[in-house]
Amino acid sequence: MKKLTLIIFIFLFNIAIEPDLFDTNFLTKDPFVRDFLIEYEHFQPVQFSSLDNINLSGLLKEDSDASFNIIFCAGFYPGRKEGMATFIRLVPETTNILFFDSRGHGQSNGAFFSALHTYGLHEYQDIIAAIEFIHDNNNKPIIIIGLCAGAFHASRALIELTNKNKLNALNIAGFVFDSGLVSLLDVLHIPEHHFKESVIPWFFKNNLYRKDSKLEVKSRNLVRLSTWFLSKIIKSITLSIKPFYLWNEEKTTIYPQFARIKCPILFIHSYDDTYCNIEQIQTLAQITKNESHWWIKKPAKHACHHLKHTAQYRDRLLAFFSETVNT
Repeated sequence: MKKLTLIIFIFLFNIAIEPDLFDTNFLTKDPFVRDFLIEYEHFQPVQFSSLDNINLSGLLKEDSDASFNIIFCAGFYPGRKEGMATFIRLVPETTNILFFDSRGHGQSNGAFFSALHTYGLHEYQDIIAAIEFIHDNNNKPIIIIGLCAGAFHASRALIELTNKNKLNALNIAGFVFDSGLVSLLDVLHIPEHHFKESVIPWFFKNNLYRKDSKLEVKSRNLVRLSTWFLSKIIKSITLSIKPFYLWNEEKTTIYPQFARIKCPILFIHSYDDTYCNIEQIQTLAQITKNESHWWIKKPAKHACHHLKHTAQYRDRLLAFFSETVNT
């Protein structure tokens, strides 16, 4: 039944062979993306538990000829594993791949919105659990790829593993830090900005003003009123959780502890990123002993470089893989 539903969906969207994994509208349709990955890309649903006993859900693809594993870590919101499905077209086919939902996202247990005041404290444990899950499954090298908050949480995970002398034991071969952040305090403006610029216009364009351009949607009175109202709510929430982030700053910030991570790190960030300042990421790169970077000067969008600069992104990944693991 699931397979029939997916075939009908593909037909209705006039896609001859498969859905467009570079289409952000398709990537938001989690059930269809998930079914496609399982039915056509041979992913298997998996479950594992975090260090503090949160049940996490993922999708795992294994290839008998794989020479390494890749673990993908999604961002803050919506931050679900299905949104990263594009990457199966950017990495070698003979690669073991794990997508997973961190706590409070997608099919994983745990709180998200109700736990915003503690966000950033515990999520790194999910990534350590994913690493240990893969390592228990096979002893091949592991590459971590994190986007936005996923890069931040992955950094904390690798710092923790480094402090416990486990980085080599778990065979961590490299880390791709894409559009990441250094401190939660520095990005408190992101939720309001993201809802204002992306979520609200996207909602109205897909549900009410389908024929309008994004600029036209933003000019609609209903959209402007909704944006004003929701921005006030989000700003109030942000102000209420800021004291908690101030209190936890010493525990959560990844600078300067980031310098302890010894595995090769590829930084990817754009100069026009309005979410996370590139200067802070360049500071991270300066304290990293084994680093390479791609500072993007072309027009880009936060954490969407794999969608906007696909060919270059793929080339950068493949070059990084060839330098860190036997491909």
